[in-house]
Formats: sequence, structure tokens, C-alpha cells
Amino acid sequence: MRQLDEEQSLAGDFGSLRRNIEDRAVHFNAEKRLEFPHVELLWAYQFQHAELDFIDRRRNFEEQPLGLESAQFQRQHHGLVWIAKYHGATGSDFLQNVNLEVSLRHDRVQDEQADPILRGDATSPASGNEVGSFGRNNWHDTMFKFAINVTGYRQDLTFNSYLSFGSNTKFPTLFQQISSPLLLSSAATRPNLNPEKNSSVEIGFVLARELQQQQGIDGVEFSGNFFQNHYDNKFRLFTAPGIPVVFYDNVHTARISGLEAKSKVFLFRKKVTVELGLSQNFISEKAAFPFKADAKRTLNFMLDHRGYSLLIHWFNEGEQSGLVRQTSGSPFAEINLPGYTNIDIHLSKTFELSKQKFGLGSETLEASKVKLFANVSGHNLMNDENTTLRGLAIRDRRFYLTIGVQY
Repeated sequence: MRQLDEEQSLAGDFGSLRRNIEDRAVHFNAEKRLEFPHVELLWAYQFQHAELDFIDRRRNFEEQPLGLESAQFQRQHHGLVWIAKYHGATGSDFLQNVNLEVSLRHDRVQDEQADPILRGDATSPASGNEVGSFGRNNWHDTMFKFAINVTGYRQDLTFNSYLSFGSNTKFPTLFQQISSPLLLSSAATRPNLNPEKNSSVEIGFVLARELQQQQGIDGVEFSGNFFQNHYDNKFRLFTAPGIPVVFYDNVHTARISGLEAKSKVFLFRKKVTVELGLSQNFISEKAAFPFKADAKRTLNFMLDHRGYSLLIHWFNEGEQSGLVRQTSGSPFAEINLPGYTNIDIHLSKTFELSKQKFGLGSETLEASKVKLFANVSGHNLMNDENTTLRGLAIRDRRFYLTIGVQY
């Protein structure tokens, strides 16, 4: 069960805005598993019933009196899942094990909108779906995924490889369907309230080796992967400076692919890890992936000793660009951020407050009964005076303190 109550308000020289949202949802899941020596089967049924009450009152904006002022929404979401897994041996001397997984999922979504109240004349040509009133939506789609994982080892060498491809569909939520940005957009830039479809492929490997004869060096690890995603009607969420409302937008088609490589060195009985990472992305439409850098380089130093954990994360990112809505003039403004370098630091400590003893055969073991966790983090600690963010908070300096208890 989920319950969300949210209130948004804005007052200024150009008008006032008040939004009230009450979101309720109930989830139900039932599944059945069948296990055989090398095969595992799963059937599942998932159901969601959601209700949303929405009120959006605006006064004195420099806009035509259009858009959805209030309505009650209801969603029925049914999902059927079939998964088959195979675990077996390959017969090879090195790549001994293989895992296969095939899955199908069928979703059916029915949305209804009751008692809609529109600003202005409800019979005007501008009213209808493009102002947030849709009456009823019926969507359904079937998704497929295939994955294979091959692993193996030989003395001090281990290898893990994987390949996956498939399709996925994301249905717009009730909240997204009420976020029609008439205040900030023209008819050409209003959202396309249709599901987002994505076809993807990913392939990668991890190769690790133990180095017992090397002084101070315990092992090395190399990994790499390639991915590609093709989207139809890709969702995009955005905000505008001074407007406390998250809006919903679409990009008709978009494609992103990338290469990533990492190498690790384990030192001093694996208490210290040094990691170097390189990644390169190829983006067809940067507006679909706001402020996604084409290239990134990272260097991590990790220390884990006697309950202390330290991570120093250095990174260098290439140029980033994105489109931001404006409250007046043209609907979009392009923002380009130059490449930059910065550092994040995370320090945590685990405190054992009490222990308990238990017997395991002829041995007596101790385990912590109560643990206290404390974590301090700092993001973007280096000064970057050459970047003007113009209301964006993606490169600001932040500090966090987190405390937790485990019993």
C-alpha cells in the first residue's frame, strides 16, 4: 500500500499557483515457483489499483484560461510474468558454468478520469487531451528479455561474462498525465501521453586474478561492458526556475550507447583498493538525456580497516548540455556546462555496541547484536569558479551526515 499527500504553492508578481495531490495505491503479487535439477520456472501475477485526486488552481498568470483544474483518476494495472532459468555445465575446462534466463511479461493498463473541471470553455478547440483531460486510456504490451551468463575459473584466475537483450515498456503514471505544461509550452511541445518503449542490448565481462607471490599486491581485476538503448517516445521530467512543479515531456526517438572499462588493484590483504575507470557515451539526442556527459574518467581510493571505511572519488567529466524550460519567451533554453574535475569523499565507521555468542557444532562464535553506523560525505569539494549553473543544482557542493542502528 502506498499513500502520498503533496501540496505545492507559488506566489509572485505574475500570479499564484496552488496544487493539492492525494495519491493512493494498493499492490498485490502472487507467484508460483517450480524447481528441477537444472531448471527453475516462475509464474507471477501482479495487480495495482491506484487513485489520484488532483486540484490545480492558478490565478492571474499571463496565459489563456486552459488546462485541467481538478479531476479524480483511477488506474487498474494487471501484469503477468513468465520466467525460465537454466543452470548447467558447459563441459569446458575453463568456462565451466552457464546460466540462461528467458522472461516474458504482459501488462494491461486501464486509466479512467472522472469529474474533470477545465479552465475556461470546455468546448473550445484547445480543450481535450492536450490540456490534461483524456477520459480513458487502454494500454497493453508484451515485453521480452534473454540473458546468458558464463563463468569459469582456473587456479588463481576467475572469469565472468554476460549478454542480455530485450524490450521494455514504461507506462506514464497518473501523476505524469496531470503534468501538462500549458503554462510554459506551445502545442508543439506538449507531452505525448503514450507509453515509452525501449529495446536494449548489453555485453560485458569481469576477469580477476589473485597474486599471492607479489609483495603487498593481493590481486587485480579488469572489467568492461558495452550497452545500447533505443527509445521510442522517451519520457523526460524537468522543472523550470521558480516553478515548484515537475513537468512531463517526451522525445520522439533517442539512442544512447556506451563503452566502459575498469581496472582494480587490491593491496595490503585487500584492505586497500585502487580503481581506475573510463567511459565513453554516444548520444543521438542530448535533449533526451539532459546533462549526460560524453566521456568520464574516475579514480577511486578505498580503505576498509577495523570498522572504518574511506572512499575518495576523483572524477573528470566532459562537456554537458541540456534544455531547460523558461517561464517566458521561447519554451526552451539550452545550457552548456564545460568539462570539469571534482572530488567526493565518504567516511563511515561501524560501532559494535553488544555481542551475542552461539554454538556451531563444537565451536563457539560471536556475532554483533547491536551495531551503530555513522557516515559523513562531501560532494564536489573542489572549487569550480568557471561554471555558472543558472539555477541548476547538479554541481553544487553538499555535505551529508547519516546515522543508523542495526539490531
